[in-house]
Parts: sequence; C-alpha cells; structure tokens
Amino acid sequence: MFLLHTEIFWWDLLLLLLLSFSLSGIFACEIWRRRHREKRFRRVGVRCVELLALLGLALLVYGSFVEPHILTTTKFSVPFGASESLRIVVIGDLHVGPYTGNGKVERAVERANQLLPDFVFLTGDFILGNNSDLSLLDPLGDLRTTQGVYAVLGNHDAGFVTNMLQQRMRKDDQSEAVATKLAALGATVLRNTHAVVHTGDTAIAIAGVEDIWANRHNLAAALSGIPEKAPVILLSHNPDSILHPQIDAVDLVVSGHTHGGQMRLPLLGSLARMPTELGRDFDHGLFPFPASAKDEGSLFITRGVGVSGPRARLFAWPEVALLTTTAAR
Repeated sequence: MFLLHTEIFWWDLLLLLLLSFSLSGIFACEIWRRRHREKRFRRVGVRCVELLALLGLALLVYGSFVEPHILTTTKFSVPFGASESLRIVVIGDLHVGPYTGNGKVERAVERANQLLPDFVFLTGDFILGNNSDLSLLDPLGDLRTTQGVYAVLGNHDAGFVTNMLQQRMRKDDQSEAVATKLAALGATVLRNTHAVVHTGDTAIAIAGVEDIWANRHNLAAALSGIPEKAPVILLSHNPDSILHPQIDAVDLVVSGHTHGGQMRLPLLGSLARMPTELGRDFDHGLFPFPASAKDEGSLFITRGVGVSGPRARLFAWPEVALLTTTAAR
C-alpha cells in the first residue's frame, strides 16, 4: 500500500519526492556530461554529484523496500538467577497496519517456533495507528512454547505517537481491544501485574508494566507480592523503566520501543533522537544496568519487527531475538 493510507500519506509523499529528486539529479548530471564533453574539470564535479545522487537513490530504495523485509535472528547470553537455562524469544514493535501485514507476523512466529523457546515475550506496539486491523495479529496464536507467551502494551497501543517533527500526538486508545485480542490468542497480558512460573527448582516472577508515555506505568504494583528471592524479569515496552527507583528488585528488563534507531549510519548510529530518557547509548542489544540503577542486572532492547513513521529501516534490521540465560555469578 503506497500513498493510499491516510496515516502514512505524508511519509510516502516525502519518500516519493526524494526518489524523484534523486532520479532527476542523476538524469540532469548525465545529460550535462554528455553535452559538455570538452569541460573536463567541470565534468568531474558533475560526475561526483551524480554518484552522490546514485548513492542516495540506492539507500532510499534499499531502506524503504528491502531492509524492512529482512528478518534477522539475534542471539544473546544473559546472566540470570534461575537454576536451569532458559530460552526466551523476544518479539516487539510489530506495528501491524499499512506497513506490516500478517505475512510478516507469520514469518516472525515461524522464526520464533524454530528457536524452540521456553518463553516468548511480546514487548508492545502491536499496532501502528487508529485503523490497524487486529486480525493481522492472528498468527501470534500459533506461537509454541513450554512455559507460555507473555505480553505488555506499548505507546501506539495506548494512542500515544509522534509526528514528522517528533512531537507527541494523541490518537485513539486501543489498549483494551489489543489486550483482549492478545488474550484470545493465548498470551498473558501483564498490565502492572506479574505471574509466577516454576522452572526446575526456581520460581521466576515475570512482571509487566503499562507504557510510560500513557502515564499508567506502575512498577510498584507489578512487583507487589512477588515471592522473596525469586528472580524477576520485567517486561516494559519503554526501556526507561530501568530508571525507576524500585528497579533494584528486577534482574532482567526486556523492552523495545527504540527500533534500534530504525535508521542508522555506520559510526554515527541513529539518525533520529532516541524516544527515551536513556538516550543514544541504549539503542538496541544487551546492556548492564546503568550506574543510576542497581549494580547488577541486565537490560535487553529489541530492534523489533515493524516500522513506524517512514516506511524505512537502514542498518537496523528487523529481528527476532533469542535470550539464553546462564546462571548468575
């Protein structure tokens, strides 16, 4: 779907203009060079401009129509206090809608099942906007685990999004509809609460919080009543949860929200400002808790599967992540 959906129309129009500008620049440079063969030095400069336009065109085509469909698998080893090793698959930021259909969701589910997970964690932003068809999430019902599928909601699910100027906007709150749909598909949706799961000799607490942007985030409620000494995994769409004073009670935070920057350049990192208080140093991957949190603990941020804003990813490939836990030292 291109230029046919109101929620992405302006982004697609901008992409179309950039593509047209790049192609026009290439043709103009080529015509000039052919008509002015005797102007050797100027022809070199025009050739450089043409090559830059070609590079820009290639990046636009690759970032908009190729990379968003390259689903990668990333694997991490995570210290954790369980008596047995756990295989945790993380899927985030599906953003079903005009950019992401159920075909991409099916691919993510197939990839997850191939990894033979004990748990699957879904880290929020299931929809893109108001007109997203929740039936596109149906493939999530095919997830296969030994211990269950757990989910939290994200800012898009609650209707908090950003515009082209990175200003926050409010759309329809679809939290209840999304949560109901996920529950019907077999997921346990954690909304400022937790579940206790027994694996081997260990009772593990899996807590989940509402999204920070929606101002419904209540970590204290999510952690209330967790058995003493039980290792705790916290699912939070926004990784800023690790800045909460009570994060000391958590051993592993699993989140999304950043898309890994969505568009990046080598050495420079994300081209956009991170939508978090943590900033650019916490864009995607596995991190120890920062100094402002407790001394021990790990934060994982997935790049996610879908896109929001422009229909593009650049050097921030969509991913299904596998976290394999190891005994904490």
